[in-house]
This record gives sequence, structure tokens and C-alpha cells, in this order.
Amino acid sequence: MRYVYTHIGMSATKGEKDMKPLVNIFSGPSGHGKTEMAMALGALLSTKTENIDMAGISTVQQLFGAPASYQDRAHGSKLNNHLAAYSRQRSVVFLDEFDKSNQDVWDSLLLVMQSGKWI
Repeated sequence: MRYVYTHIGMSATKGEKDMKPLVNIFSGPSGHGKTEMAMALGALLSTKTENIDMAGISTVQQLFGAPASYQDRAHGSKLNNHLAAYSRQRSVVFLDEFDKSNQDVWDSLLLVMQSGKWI
């Protein structure tokens, strides 16, 4: 909780656009409260919490939506639509069953977490 409050305080001093995303990883067996922890974090920050089931996501396109030249580009994806709707706003995104996705998806998410900008 102290880390979250420190991050919020830093964003107030630096300005939201200069801040990197706050990334928290909740790991553990099923039924130990990871989802509840993410929901509580959203409530603590008084913000929208989006839960994305990663078990069915096996490609970067499924995670971020189709690239610009593809037909389904307008539909986006659950993650991309959420990030677009809450652009420059604080929100919590919980990636449930993350370990069930593949290495390409993990690598693409690492780039997003590092830069703070999605594709």
C-alpha cells in the first residue's frame, strides 16, 4: 500500500503524462485472492478495474487487437478498448490466468509495461 501511495504522490508532482505505469504482480495458486486484491486496489484508487482472462489469448493480435491494415481493426480488443477509453486516466487492468498465455504475448506486454505506451 505504501508503494501505491508513493506512486500516486510522485504522479501528482511529476504530472501523469511523465509517469510510468504502476505494475504489480500477484502470483499464487487458484483461490488465494489475487482477483480480490486487484479489485481492492481499484477500489483504493477509486478507479475502474478491468479483468481480462488471458487463458484464451495466444497471440499478440488477440491481446491488442488487429493491426491498422486488417479488417477487424475497428473492433479492437478488450485490453485495447479499455486502455483507449481510459487514456491518460488511472485504471487497474488485471490479467487473470496470465501463465496460460504464451511467450510472444508475455514479451509484448513487457514492452508495454516498460514504456507505459500500448501498441
